[in-house]
Amino acid sequence: MKNNSKAENGALILCSAAASFTFCVYAPYHIYFPNAEEFTFTFYDFWWIPLLCFAAVFAALILTGMLFAGHRAVWCGFLFGITAAMLLQGSVLYQDQGTFNGLAYNWRDNLSHIAADAAVWLLLAGICVFCALRWKKQALKVFAAGSAVLLAFLVLTSGILISSSKKEYLQKGECFVSDKDILTASQEENVIIFVLDMFDSSYMDNMLATGSSTVDEFRDFTYYRNNSGCYGATNYALGSLLSGRLMLNQEASYRETLNANYETNIFFPALLENNWSVGIYTEGKFIPKKLAERTCNCLQEQAAIKDIPAFLTALYRLAACTYAPDAIRPFVWLSGNEFDGLYRLKEERYQGYSISNSRFYEKLNTEEFSLLEQPCFRMIHLYGAHYPYIMDEALNPVPPSYSDANAVKAAEGSLKIVLNYLEKLKETGCYDRSIIVIMGDHGYSVDGGLTNPLLMIKSAGEKKGFSVSNVPASQADLQKTLLTAMNMPAEEAPGEDIFALGQTRMSERMYYQMFDAAANGQSRLVEYTVEPEGNERKYYQLTDREILPDGEVRQHSAFCAFCRENGLAPLDLPNDMSVMH
Repeated sequence: MKNNSKAENGALILCSAAASFTFCVYAPYHIYFPNAEEFTFTFYDFWWIPLLCFAAVFAALILTGMLFAGHRAVWCGFLFGITAAMLLQGSVLYQDQGTFNGLAYNWRDNLSHIAADAAVWLLLAGICVFCALRWKKQALKVFAAGSAVLLAFLVLTSGILISSSKKEYLQKGECFVSDKDILTASQEENVIIFVLDMFDSSYMDNMLATGSSTVDEFRDFTYYRNNSGCYGATNYALGSLLSGRLMLNQEASYRETLNANYETNIFFPALLENNWSVGIYTEGKFIPKKLAERTCNCLQEQAAIKDIPAFLTALYRLAACTYAPDAIRPFVWLSGNEFDGLYRLKEERYQGYSISNSRFYEKLNTEEFSLLEQPCFRMIHLYGAHYPYIMDEALNPVPPSYSDANAVKAAEGSLKIVLNYLEKLKETGCYDRSIIVIMGDHGYSVDGGLTNPLLMIKSAGEKKGFSVSNVPASQADLQKTLLTAMNMPAEEAPGEDIFALGQTRMSERMYYQMFDAAANGQSRLVEYTVEPEGNERKYYQLTDREILPDGEVRQHSAFCAFCRENGLAPLDLPNDMSVMH
């Protein structure tokens, strides 16, 4: 009896350790390191949290086995079965359902896979439980030995992940993007850019067509209806805007490309050399390192995770999306912003910046503007009209939805937040001294679709009604346009001066369709030119060039299944066939 009890205790300890380590430690570590470019926090900030969770879950599993001593072998079998199922799920059974971009998990179209996946989990757990009931002594030895092997493998793999990772992932974050000085303006000169996430130009066209009164309030602004974006996702769009060059996977990772591109930037060094106060309010991963060091709000101070329960919830929902049965995905699926706002300065003088519409609107209504003597540049990135739509046109919170009608309402609501800001800016007397840009980082985007973001600009001293322009503008023109408007040297800046454009342009408008996001933060880019006649899809032309996440440039038609099957090069394809293939 003592030997049996000893064997059961040993199996219980090993099976509990393997199960708890797999989900609590291995799963988050294994997800974090290949995707570290996507997170605002470093491994240094959270490494201890999974270990504490492991200790708590391990103790709970041991206690459960002790409480049901008569069924300890069955409990060990169950734990061994789900450990094997978790590892199988994460490596073989997992079905990629795309990025966490606000869209709900499409479980209705995946019922067959969900059922098959559940059957595998039930089968593995059932077999192990059956073996525990039928051959208790032998099964306990197998469970104990198997758990020991799995545990050793997982610990070794976790150690390799940590030791082979980039140095910056293991260190304290270099800067903390705070909300410091977000409501400041200069009595001399201002450039203010609002980036409203996923604000498609079609939303503005809809508001114009329906006679929205909100549009009429943007007196002095010009809406550039024929503006074309460069990318369909925030990371590339903002990376290009802030680094000053198109993000074309020039370096080994997104972060390295961002920092390398900034080395030739003209815009921000010109501002800084002329003693401008520069504030960039977005996620830190989009801001080049040398630029972050010179901003007023990216602080070189120690930060920490401020809401441990919220962080735990987000971390293990993320782990469950890969290592738990598909059947629970609808309940744990992420929107992509769960980690936003969970970082804080230890001294708490300033809050971490969040792109939340409601949080910024609350700040507008509770705090006053302050004035600076030096010229002021502010770029404020808001959630804008990104799905799921959680705000209506009256700025009321609404249940998440994905309808086109609600997209337009969310877009109109985000414009009202900007109008509130502009009213406060007018009260300071700084409005007329300000160049103001209201833009989308990209338009509505799903599965690599072509997008056209909003672009509206007000020049300093502009006095007129709202107007619409059809000049062929591009998002890549913005820095040259602003430098020219500020009477700063702009010859070496990319793009063209939007204010000087006629119905034609000297340079091509480029667009890069994004597919196959890789662990280095970079995507496969399929290149288009956009004809000056318009920004509808019929004016997009494939160039027969694509760029892989590792920077390799190759001929598109040679690798595209659609092109090969139809015997066509991209320029031969009708535009309606070339959009999504």
